[in-house]
Amino acid sequence: MKERSIHLDVAKGLCLLLMIAGHTKGINPTLNHLIYSFHMPAFFIIAGMTHFSSTAAKPDLVWSKFKRLIIPAWVFGAINGLPFLGRVLRGTVGLPEFIHRAVGTFTGAAQTNDTFNCTPLWFLYAIFFVYLFEILGREVLAKKSRSALVGVLLIFLCITPATYTEFLPIQIRYALTGILFFQIGVLLKELFNAPVKDTSYLWFAILVLAWLVPAMFTPTVQLNSGYLGNGPVVLLSTVVALVGTFLIIQMARMLSWLPLLPQLAQISIPIVGLNYLIEQRINLYVEGLALFVIEVMILMIIAALTMRMGTVGRVLNGRV
Repeated sequence: MKERSIHLDVAKGLCLLLMIAGHTKGINPTLNHLIYSFHMPAFFIIAGMTHFSSTAAKPDLVWSKFKRLIIPAWVFGAINGLPFLGRVLRGTVGLPEFIHRAVGTFTGAAQTNDTFNCTPLWFLYAIFFVYLFEILGREVLAKKSRSALVGVLLIFLCITPATYTEFLPIQIRYALTGILFFQIGVLLKELFNAPVKDTSYLWFAILVLAWLVPAMFTPTVQLNSGYLGNGPVVLLSTVVALVGTFLIIQMARMLSWLPLLPQLAQISIPIVGLNYLIEQRINLYVEGLALFVIEVMILMIIAALTMRMGTVGRVLNGRV
């Protein structure tokens, strides 16, 4: 179990780096497409793999997840709103726009025009609703019912294209795709329960090909709007996301000796919350690889410092 925990934490850290890369201005479009083919689904799948049902009272569990996810989302939403408040005071942003962005930020909107330019926070809202669904439905979510749920969600997404066409707080569609991949992760949990020592480069190469080739034929996955493609393409996107997740976990097994990657999973919320705020300011001077490297360094330093800030740091990291 200890080995499993370490390599899945490393996998989360790698996905966090991919998130930053995917948001980096000037990144190669093909590379961006490949990152988006699996990195956000992988977060939900790994969350399902590491989830263990609790017999604690449902209100206590909901409150625990609320403190872990929503309160930090609100705090970082407020931090990202400070520059907009300054623009209101200077008269460069109107009060109606500020209110619109504030409502979107604090209710989980997932597009830049509807938030204080802090859309990565949508993930915290989405995973909260995933856990809420899990907590409320824990009595009926047995193995067979989970498999049936995955099938129903896939059919729904195949026949109902999911796009973000207008401002809508608390996007139901990103919650549905989050639930889909989370349930897949729970169903696959037993596969990753026992420590696996195999770090075969041949197996890694097979996974690369199994992910890379079909990924070139899928649309760019946008889980912040619940978009996996149209019609049967949804099935292909789901398979690519799953294989990509296996790939990143295999890579994590091979890199689990690195000292910093496991810690990234422990300070992920500040990195998510400040991603756009830092990126937009550094992008005034650099872009592409240089922007990515500098941003990762700054975000990691800030996130690490929050761990030394006592109660404030625990709030920022969702550990109150």
